Amino acid sequence: MDRRTVGAALALLGVAAATQARAQDETPDLIKFTIDAGLASTSGNSNITTITGGQTFSYTAGHFVLSQAFDMLFNRTEDSTTAETYKGNVRGDRTFGSAKRLSVFLDLRGSRNRFAGISRRFEQALGVAYDVVKTEKNVIAVEGAATLVQQRGTNGLDDNYPAALAGARYLHYFTPDATFTVSGEYIPNLENGDDYRLIGQAKILAPLSGTIALSFSYLIRFDNEPEPGFLKTDKFFTSGIQISL
Repeated sequence: MDRRTVGAALALLGVAAATQARAQDETPDLIKFTIDAGLASTSGNSNITTITGGQTFSYTAGHFVLSQAFDMLFNRTEDSTTAETYKGNVRGDRTFGSAKRLSVFLDLRGSRNRFAGISRRFEQALGVAYDVVKTEKNVIAVEGAATLVQQRGTNGLDDNYPAALAGARYLHYFTPDATFTVSGEYIPNLENGDDYRLIGQAKILAPLSGTIALSFSYLIRFDNEPEPGFLKTDKFFTSGIQISL
């Protein structure tokens, strides 16, 4: 075999290897959309109505991920509203490497919980996330970010400050559709060491069919310096159905 033949063979192997690498990296775009809904109602000696709802959306194109989420809880007892919370966010991630374990992200958040004294709260976080463990059954992820917070209480007073964010999440797949997730966040005010928030959540999804699942969630929010006249801790247990489209 002469040198020209060997050279041509090596060139063909190089082209084939490069083509295969590009094919593995150029995964198809992926869109996910879910809707959560729950309702509880009593009548007679007590008239109580509780409504929970939410939705998530994510779009993945190569190394770019755009995600969005919204959650709400509304409770009415007799003729009075006794609970009302709303929160949502839009987040963009740029992953790196073939395993996509490292990413930088920008997360824009908004929330309202007037029964905790919060008329509105906006947050902008820029940070780094890393999947410490990423297997077929388990994912352990950590992230850290610098954050800006703009908050207005129901008393009309504004509180704007820089903050940090440290978070962790564990996701376990019993099956591809049956999952258990537990997550936590620590958000300290960088101008006041006594002012910090802790957020923890556990969630279970149990599929009923290919698109419908039972959803159970327990959420704890702790604010070490709440608005004047309000408690430090809020706890929410919700159950309902989730529809994946």
